[in-house]
Amino acid sequence: MITSLSLWWFLPLVVLAFLWSYWLYFRSKAKKNHKKKTLYILFSLRFLALSLIFFLILNPTIKNKKTSIEKPLIAILQDNSSSIIMTKDSLEYKTKYKEDLKTLIKELSKDYRVKLISFGSRVNLIENNDIDSINYNDYSTNLSSAFSFLERYKTSNLSSIILASDAIINQGEDVGNYVNNLIYPIYTIAMGDTTKRKDLSISDPLYNRIAYLNSKILIKGNVIAFLAKGNSTILKIENKGKVLHQERINIDEENFSKEFSFILDATEVGLKHYTISLYPLDNETTKENNHKDIVIRIIDARKKVAIIANNPSPDISAIKQIIENNENYEAFSFLFDDFKTSIDSFDIAILHNIPSNNNQTKLINEIFFKHTPALFFIGTKTNIDLFNKMQLSVEISQNTSLPNRAIPIINNDFSSFSIGENFQNTIKNMPPISSPSGKYRTTPLCNTLLFQEIGSIKTNYPLFAFTNKDNTPYSLFFGEGFFSWRLQNYLLDNNHNTIDEVISKSINFLGLKQDKNRFMVFSKEVFSEDEPVIFNAELYNESFEMVNSYDVSLSIKDEKGKTFNYMFIPSSNAYTLNISSLPSGKYSFEGKTKIKDETFSKKGTFFISSEKKEAILLVANSNLLYNMSEKTGGKMVYPNNILNLIKDIKQRKDIKPIIIERTINQPLTNSLWYFLIIILCLGAEWLINKLF
Repeated sequence: MITSLSLWWFLPLVVLAFLWSYWLYFRSKAKKNHKKKTLYILFSLRFLALSLIFFLILNPTIKNKKTSIEKPLIAILQDNSSSIIMTKDSLEYKTKYKEDLKTLIKELSKDYRVKLISFGSRVNLIENNDIDSINYNDYSTNLSSAFSFLERYKTSNLSSIILASDAIINQGEDVGNYVNNLIYPIYTIAMGDTTKRKDLSISDPLYNRIAYLNSKILIKGNVIAFLAKGNSTILKIENKGKVLHQERINIDEENFSKEFSFILDATEVGLKHYTISLYPLDNETTKENNHKDIVIRIIDARKKVAIIANNPSPDISAIKQIIENNENYEAFSFLFDDFKTSIDSFDIAILHNIPSNNNQTKLINEIFFKHTPALFFIGTKTNIDLFNKMQLSVEISQNTSLPNRAIPIINNDFSSFSIGENFQNTIKNMPPISSPSGKYRTTPLCNTLLFQEIGSIKTNYPLFAFTNKDNTPYSLFFGEGFFSWRLQNYLLDNNHNTIDEVISKSINFLGLKQDKNRFMVFSKEVFSEDEPVIFNAELYNESFEMVNSYDVSLSIKDEKGKTFNYMFIPSSNAYTLNISSLPSGKYSFEGKTKIKDETFSKKGTFFISSEKKEAILLVANSNLLYNMSEKTGGKMVYPNNILNLIKDIKQRKDIKPIIIERTINQPLTNSLWYFLIIILCLGAEWLINKLF
């Protein structure tokens, strides 16, 4: 038994109960009304009842041990993307396969807990394992998000995964890190068609999604062809129907690949749409991957950058040189103690080893209040506790102040801006830098460009990452010694271009104009034609408190002038709007609202691409599934043999129930027997008083 107060406190309570009972029966009129033996009985009953009541003041709890048996959990990850039914077996996947899957779940559920989880662009836990919820209509495939979803079950005796997919992954992270860390088998169901057919395609082009007025825009990519030797096609790039460049491509191999590049002029401010296309071949498998839509925002602004450092560092000089090489920026460097200007005078802030103490939090708060984009260099003098309080999508639990020696690893799924091959090759040869030690935890808003390799261990700890807070972009570089990367770059290539380019692109990304108005409407700039168009809006009152008690409308106009009107739906303390789909093309929008007599509006543009991610590649990647199963001790089967998994899983001795023993601290006030004793004592005392 446990008490919230020391048991020594029970001693004066017992004395009080004794004195109270003694006075009641030996120092009052009751002494004259009862025999001596009866008085002792009454005294004992009252003393026991009072002692039990007073004991409750100590807030006692009783430890109860409960034992339960938890069945193994089997998670079935079902690919719900549309590429599954873009093959010759589409009818079978809608009928026989779903019936077999239903049987599989039913049989496994006799001995195991089974959860059916669908994945595509999003992950859904399917209630009651309802097979009819699988409709193969999602517009992309993100397998890494499905593995991340399973993290919530790691303490629930998750014993095996059954993964049913064509493994045509077009969104998310590399799943290799997830698979390498698993301690249970993955059984895979190889869906889709692995047959290669005659096909032309364009790889994802590399280009800057943001360009400055009067600058040059470089676009690079690859033309890929299968089983088309001896054919030729025309590659061209267009804007508003005007052909800007075209060339003939002669295909001289069955597995053909050729790089292309265009240089365009940024001559006009705004959201510009370009189309890269290939003239189709006869008898192509699909023509959906013969074109790519490119959307580039061209901006005009020379921005001021404040570089504020806690202490002198060669990193500061390196960063300033990079910024000054860009004609669109001006760089001003300060030590923190010398910075007397308002942050509002600058468009971007770069902070090195700040915050290091409480005196610097005022500057941090001003940056957040003014919505000033910032790049933070988190180094050895940064106060990690103060950094964590900034809530910038990364939190570090630190056991020691000694730094790690971190080597950069590129994240191939980074999407905030394009990364050239030079950087991908050069970054592998960079020296380690001093990075804060500890355990890093990130939120989904953290978009990591570089991870940390510590010793020989490749981690998912961010080294260079981007995030967003209150609709303002921020960047985080976890380390000191960045200047050594420029030196190493020069040693390798006789110039600083590769490292300088990435920092310049990071500054460009932060330099996008931020909306500081009380009414904001925002969305992605590019959507796929088969993707829902989602808008979010925020409205602030005069005290800059977010409110959503006012009506907010949105009108969308297409290129032909046709207008579509919608109303936002209040969500939490903001607004949201989900439009099921729109035809391809360029659109303008205007959001409107009114607070009392004050009217607010927000205009913008977005583009709907005719590209369909799921139709770009239709050759299933069964090798990936096979390797997953081999590496984890599972097995790969084809859709017509999925019922064989029942026997295979049930024969495994490592998939078994576990015994869970839980200790529950139950308050004594919840015990009926305890109060029953008190009532019996008081009841017996009352009865004896009446009868004797």
